[in-house]
Amino acid sequence: MTPARTRHFRYWSPWLLPFAALWIAGIYAIVPDAGGLIARNWIFIPIGVAGAVVGNISAVGGGIVFIPCLIFIFHLPPVAALKIALATQSLGMTSGAVGWLQKNAVPLHALKIAVPGLLAGSTVSSLVFTPNALLVKLLFGPVSILLGVLTLVFSRTAKTAKGRTDIPAEARRPLFFAAVLGGLLTGWVAVGEGEVVAALLMLAYGVLKRPPALAWAWCC
Repeated sequence: MTPARTRHFRYWSPWLLPFAALWIAGIYAIVPDAGGLIARNWIFIPIGVAGAVVGNISAVGGGIVFIPCLIFIFHLPPVAALKIALATQSLGMTSGAVGWLQKNAVPLHALKIAVPGLLAGSTVSSLVFTPNALLVKLLFGPVSILLGVLTLVFSRTAKTAKGRTDIPAEARRPLFFAAVLGGLLTGWVAVGEGEVVAALLMLAYGVLKRPPALAWAWCC
């Protein structure tokens, strides 16, 4: 039998031009003095690009870039920085998820387990135990350090180990609770879902099929 061809990312589509034009038209229609607003805040464009690049090449969310920049460079309130990071990542994470799904790199059966957990955790952290300035400040530093260490471990594991590419049956319940925890963290500090899920699957169950792909599926 002929092996199935691997699908590659499509970086360009004719729909991108009308999509971008629609966004620009919407900004100018809704925002007063949109040109002046862009001129005064253009620096957020490269920050957004940097956050999207970091998010799409790793399991680390773009919040790892957005929140420190917005809080320490632009001196925005922590909760405002969190809301901006989450709103921005909603687009970037969706784009990344579509790309990995298009490449057939995501174990779709795992989504049935992880997505409900993500929705449960993020709902609690967004609507029940909502973030405040103190919570964002207290959690972001330790969580970021922990996720940075995990990312280094992911890289070493992916390079040196030969693991499985399927999600084992015994991982289903832990995967659900890991997704809940990741959803809680994401709602509070804009990072955590992809890293927690990737840590569980890679380190506990030896799943090594494209760690970013595994993480991005439940980040959109």
